[in-house]
Amino acid sequence: MPIRALRHVTLCCGRREALQLIDRTVVQPFDPEHPYSVAHRIDNLVAVSGRLGVSAPGVLVGDSFEDQCRQAFRNLDAALLEVGAIRRDVIQVVAYLTDGEDRSTLNVVYAEYFQSPRPARTCVGAAWLPFGGKVEIQALALVGAER
Repeated sequence: MPIRALRHVTLCCGRREALQLIDRTVVQPFDPEHPYSVAHRIDNLVAVSGRLGVSAPGVLVGDSFEDQCRQAFRNLDAALLEVGAIRRDVIQVVAYLTDGEDRSTLNVVYAEYFQSPRPARTCVGAAWLPFGGKVEIQALALVGAER
């Protein structure tokens, strides 16, 4: 999925009026009609919006939960790389599932995807996901953090 990264360096004042340098990188969706950032990095903190199991905008990789889940994690990897982060930097994941019965498959893929110690995780039931997806993966990362 093509995405564009914008990098901003901003000077801001802290409580003691000392100037601080804030390094910010924002990854925008390829389609400018989408009013969100794919990933947003400020210094070493990274937030990644929910990634679906799509191989191109709006094109699901298949009907199976496992296929969509694996693709969603590949898309998470791509978004992390765009802002200079890696899978090992992820500290929290939120997984949105349209069917709670798929949680056991998520557990298998999650265990393969993340090494121990694994990030904190929350599973949320979702009545609907874009494009009829079965899973959406959202993440928070801390670049360079030792877990």
